[in-house]
Amino acid sequence: MNFVSDVRYGKFNLHENKVQVKQHERCYKSITASTVHGNKVYVCSHDQITSYDGNTCEAISTLPYCMQCEHMVVCEAKYSTQPGKGYVPQLFVLGKKSINIQQVRTNQIVRFDSPSDQWIVRQNEVDRFREGSVVISHGRRIFILGGKQCDGISFIACSLVDIYEDDKQSFTRGKDMKVARRNFAAVKLHSRIYCFGGIGLNDTQLSSGEFMNIVDGVWTMLTNNIPLQLGEASACCVGDHIVMYGSSCSGKICSMNTYTEEWKIWSENEENQLLKDKVILFPICP
Repeated sequence: MNFVSDVRYGKFNLHENKVQVKQHERCYKSITASTVHGNKVYVCSHDQITSYDGNTCEAISTLPYCMQCEHMVVCEAKYSTQPGKGYVPQLFVLGKKSINIQQVRTNQIVRFDSPSDQWIVRQNEVDRFREGSVVISHGRRIFILGGKQCDGISFIACSLVDIYEDDKQSFTRGKDMKVARRNFAAVKLHSRIYCFGGIGLNDTQLSSGEFMNIVDGVWTMLTNNIPLQLGEASACCVGDHIVMYGSSCSGKICSMNTYTEEWKIWSENEENQLLKDKVILFPICP
């Protein structure tokens, strides 16, 4: 399994006791959004989207319409007729675009069509985006989870779930999460969406986790709490384990066995200390 932050790169083995890391300068200077698909991480830095598989960094495209990327997900893969391409991910970007010379911005969803190398507008004037929310895709649906919501006076963490269906190009409201949270870690594994940690009401750091059954949308709390307070967190799936890292637990990675809900903690070699601040985790084929 690999990780990448703004200018750091490393890897660790789930079956060993410690994280093995090395410094390796990459092309990421300011990550605004990322998503994991297969054994690649797709990163948006300013208006440039690139992919990285642990070895090679590949330029994908430039965002259109002076768009500011807030979230990026992959909705399935589509077979490309271009030689050597095979199945290519369908990248969706949720963000803001300028609509006039005064730089007034509106929320928008666009999809990148790889065969034509063009961006296609899917939804304009979206009112479901929330700062600190997490976006997960399943099939042709995009789930916008949690984030900040105004309570009339200030912005606080919420438990809202909004679902965008690309086939209908419309939104529906899902069942609320059990816990209000923002800036948390979330992954989809099998028929569930798992959420971990993050920041809750009164800006408390959360150590709880929960999962949603995608079939009926019902949320269930995990039996065991996370052994670390993650703060702002990221996660990825490695086999039947979910591995996560939090900005408030520098130098440590924890994992959960999804069958037993048992947790393990790995510590980074003290001489390196590359795991810090925001880190994006992603799996890589051996």
